[in-house]
Amino acid sequence: MTLALLSPLSDRDYLRGKAAGNGLIAILPAMFCVLAAAIAVPGGSAALWLCVPLSLISTYTLVAPGAAMLSAIFPRAVDLNSIGRGSNAHGAAALLGLVAFLAAGFPSVFLALAATRVLHQPVLAPVFLAGWCLVAAVIGHLLFIPARRIFAARRENLGLVV
Repeated sequence: MTLALLSPLSDRDYLRGKAAGNGLIAILPAMFCVLAAAIAVPGGSAALWLCVPLSLISTYTLVAPGAAMLSAIFPRAVDLNSIGRGSNAHGAAALLGLVAFLAAGFPSVFLALAATRVLHQPVLAPVFLAGWCLVAAVIGHLLFIPARRIFAARRENLGLVV
């Protein structure tokens, strides 16, 4: 991280790269779980199965800036090659991240339930969620503005943590 902080990367590039890297790390296990669930419990509406990855995308898009802020506010050196305390994030960051993840996932659940239970049209659920993904992308983009400010204000302290 020290080299990254000394490199000519802008704060925006660094935080977007961090979000992209975390997304790439998370996508493979998430898609494996969706595939395993589809194999274990086949059937159901294809439209509703499509809602799962759309919900994950929108939720991650909303959580990524918050995760960047939490990692800047609660920095901790982490060894990803270890199991146990050394590979865990700061406790407060982990708890707040969980709350942020639940809050970011709520609109997806609400939209899917609105399409299936209120309108009785499961085919509309992926349409609603695709629209929500676009809205979430705009919100996530806007949330990266304060994340960049927090990261810039904590840049020197973050370099000392490593």
